[in-house]
Amino acid sequence: MVLGESDEGELGPEELMGLAGLLRAWRLAAGLKEERGRAIPQAEVAHAIGMSEKWYRQLERGAVPRIPHEAVEKLVQRLHLGADERQTLLYYTPGGALIGRAKSRGEPPALRTLQFLLDQQMPHPAYVTDAHWSLIGFNRAMADWFPWVLEPGANLMRWALLHPDAREQYVGWEEHARVYLAMIRMALARNRADRFMTSLLREVYEDPDCRRLWDESPHVVAHRDGNRFRMRLPRFDFQEVEVVSHVLFPASHPGLRAVVITWLGSEHELQPGSVQQPDAPTVRGAADTEAIGDDSWADATWVDSPEDATALAGSRAIDLPELSALVGPGSRLTLNPEDRNVVWAYQQDGRGWRVNTLSVEAALSRLTPLASHPGVVREYQQLLRTTLPASPREAGTELDAVITELSERLVILRDLRQQLDGPVG
Repeated sequence: MVLGESDEGELGPEELMGLAGLLRAWRLAAGLKEERGRAIPQAEVAHAIGMSEKWYRQLERGAVPRIPHEAVEKLVQRLHLGADERQTLLYYTPGGALIGRAKSRGEPPALRTLQFLLDQQMPHPAYVTDAHWSLIGFNRAMADWFPWVLEPGANLMRWALLHPDAREQYVGWEEHARVYLAMIRMALARNRADRFMTSLLREVYEDPDCRRLWDESPHVVAHRDGNRFRMRLPRFDFQEVEVVSHVLFPASHPGLRAVVITWLGSEHELQPGSVQQPDAPTVRGAADTEAIGDDSWADATWVDSPEDATALAGSRAIDLPELSALVGPGSRLTLNPEDRNVVWAYQQDGRGWRVNTLSVEAALSRLTPLASHPGVVREYQQLLRTTLPASPREAGTELDAVITELSERLVILRDLRQQLDGPVG
């Protein structure tokens, strides 16, 4: 069994590199540690942490975005996890983005806001380099994916061009090397007297492969923003994954570059007032659905009418007419409060109504509420409430954590917005 396989089938890239992939890998490792020769069954793990098997299956499919705080310690104990794994699990609890952070080497006060921004990108790897591509800040995910950043004097160009691991981990290493060499060429064009870059080029040029690539092409490249590429990382059992590099230049630190690495699928964003609907070409085509590993619509059933769809939500079904209207014409959403699922149906011409049952968390991830529509807000809050503990006090504690997390992000966004309004130059 490899990392991307389990009794629930293969994971897409989005799930592979998130919590779902981690849990599957940890179940396998725990099973081998117990000399079972296979992964611990999902049902056994679910029982150990006091959750239903269905909920845990959804967790490993990526349909449940957060783990209750009380389940973390039970998972740690049952799967024989260590301190680092426990820390990683905490990132997936409500408010988890603010729990812990990777310490970067040297952190002048002026860079603390940047480090905070890096930490907020969890679970996506993020880092900051200086003009020479030397690492000056990174988050824990970056250290997990690329342990070389922890080494003294870590430099992206030196690692990517000269380290043997880079040549194995980059799929099509030579093409990556050509781009990195082109970036070095442009940096030297800006400042030929840059001693660090001149020394780095001498070091790189001593390598026969890099020398050949340097001599073959005179190209120059400014950055790799938006570049898609594939890697095989030990973090993911060397399974090939496709990632996207996003390059930012902080206005208050023009000599630095911040980079966030996302994986294919995580850059699909919802627009205000819209939802991601399967099989709807105007929102997302079937090819895209397959590419991001979204299999929550694979078990669809068909009924003749919206009333038949609502009946599938049980005797205590709660209609969600405002959210249905938000989704669009020919849609019907119904909450099953007993199973904490949403029956999501939409009409297809000549074929009746296609119906799927999603977890509340999966449904919420597809909806963008509009504060100007009280009915939408009320129904959205009703869904949110089902994801929280029954006790109002415990529910309030979880909400406080999430509110704190979002408030901190708003501070950063507002600060950036003010910078954009500042004087040019």
